[in-house]
Amino acid sequence: MQEVLIRSYALSDAFQHSARAFRNRLVLTTAIVMLGAGCLVLLQWRLPDAAIVVMPTGAEHLPRWCVLLLVLLFGSLGALLTAIPAMAALPQVDSAYNFPLQQSFVKIAVGSISAMVGFS
Repeated sequence: MQEVLIRSYALSDAFQHSARAFRNRLVLTTAIVMLGAGCLVLLQWRLPDAAIVVMPTGAEHLPRWCVLLLVLLFGSLGALLTAIPAMAALPQVDSAYNFPLQQSFVKIAVGSISAMVGFS
């Protein structure tokens, strides 16, 4: 009986460890993407001649970093609009690790970068 309990606890611990590691990878991915987007805005601000984004016609009076920030913001907003229905349809999670929420954060962060790629 004791051996069965030891194995069962070991399997439970392994599952919890893998779930925690996956959640941590999602959080780290979100942080890296957000840091990268922030670095791009900072780079565009400090180096105004850097052509990270193509300036649209009629926006020559705006600084390039403002245009880049707007593109990132609207990309995040677009990703948020696609993440809301998916999050609303999910059942309540009883686990301490809320993967759908973390995945939505990754989607929103990557949405800003993909908008920048699509805009350029």
